Amino acid sequence: KEKRIIKKLVSRRKVKKEYHYEVQWKNKTMDFNSWYPRETLRKRGFTKLITALDDKLAASQQDGYVQHRKR
Repeated sequence: KEKRIIKKLVSRRKVKKEYHYEVQWKNKTMDFNSWYPRETLRKRGFTKLITALDDKLAASQQDGYVQHRKR
């Protein structure tokens, strides 16, 4: 069995009441990306990657909100 290493979390989506994160694997094309629930990734020790993506998404949403209010 091949060991897969996470390169980064690409995006997230809400599924029912929880978030799922799109995982990009090291040395794989995006065709191999897969989705995992937040809790699964957290239990496997990827809290920093989750936090980094959440912060990035929150910042981009805030920027959109601020730009929209300036008009």
